[in-house]
Amino acid sequence: MPQSPEFPEDFRRLLQSVDAGRVLDVCTGVGQFVQILSGQLGAFDEIVGMDTHEKALEHARANFDDARIRFESMDAAAMAYADGSFQTVAIANSLHHLGSRDTIQDSLRLTSPPASSLSPQTLDSQASRRNAMVTARPSTA
Repeated sequence: MPQSPEFPEDFRRLLQSVDAGRVLDVCTGVGQFVQILSGQLGAFDEIVGMDTHEKALEHARANFDDARIRFESMDAAAMAYADGSFQTVAIANSLHHLGSRDTIQDSLRLTSPPASSLSPQTLDSQASRRNAMVTARPSTA
């Protein structure tokens, strides 16, 4: 798998504090952010990576040997998941594929619970395409 992008330490600490439940990684590509999520989240039940590029998904499937992680071919603009299907929704290094910030936030909220909190992380300029956004239901603990 290609080297995972580096994210600030405070973002990694934030991930470690999340009991993520069921996770959706939008625009997963070859699964680089899934690699970060699976290694950094405090806990998770399942991670579903979705993308429209089948070759990238084949590569991702070949690089994960964890029954809790799977990859599906699906367009972020036409998700087939019911509202509230995921406790945590993430997108990294792909915000530029989804259009405006409002469109991105609306897409993330559609699949995550109404009580979600949004934690955007923009690492460099939009042109660099190094960014991440995670929506997670606050822990009840």
